[in-house]
Amino acid sequence: MSAWHAKWELFLPVFVVLLFASGLASMVEASAAAFAYAVVVECFVTKDISFRRQLAGILLKAASLMGAVLLLLSIAMG
Repeated sequence: MSAWHAKWELFLPVFVVLLFASGLASMVEASAAAFAYAVVVECFVTKDISFRRQLAGILLKAASLMGAVLLLLSIAMG
């Protein structure tokens, strides 16, 4: 990965903090904007993920992993 690609990915935390700190977005809206930014950068700028072939499978795996983490957290809190 070249420095050009890393520049786009390293801007993500700055983007989220600027959105939230400026009052333009709440924390939930900033997280949705971060998701949209990450998908656009990975699919169209760096082209690490194919939009038509790989994105749906990656999102399904991420959703199942998130569900497992939330289940473990809810059990631990109980």
